[in-house]
Amino acid sequence: MYISSDSNIWFDFCSTNALEYPFRLGYDFYISRATFDEEIVEPISLREALLEYGLHLTDLQDNELQTAYLFMKTYIHLSVHDSFALAIAKHRGWVLLTGDKSLIKATKRENVECHGTLWIYDQLALLGKITKEEKNKAMDALIEEVLGEKRRLPLDELRKRKE
Repeated sequence: MYISSDSNIWFDFCSTNALEYPFRLGYDFYISRATFDEEIVEPISLREALLEYGLHLTDLQDNELQTAYLFMKTYIHLSVHDSFALAIAKHRGWVLLTGDKSLIKATKRENVECHGTLWIYDQLALLGKITKEEKNKAMDALIEEVLGEKRRLPLDELRKRKE
């Protein structure tokens, strides 16, 4: 499976020391080179770790760049980098991985399959790539991050995923 990602997803996993988890799935995760260079700047170890785990950097083709600029005009709440992620997913027929509400709304209008952080955990559990202990620890850490207003994820959904 090929997945175009935005940056916020990686911060969800980094903030809970679970950065390796998505890569256990064997999916091909991509992010635009521009987004990686401009948004994933701190901590510097995050950049290195993402590349070591296998995050692929990609450049937008001319038609994707044109579509991204069209998305920015159409969906005024999308950032440049959100538009890049959506354009890549749309043109290449890939899944988009994001937690950004405006971007999720745009994917629905553009008929692009979209998932978020919790879907990754669901996939890990479904495919037996995470232990119950690892998953519970991750859910506890995410709940703590949300309660501390450091991450934005649905608390009720996090609590449902605890076993």
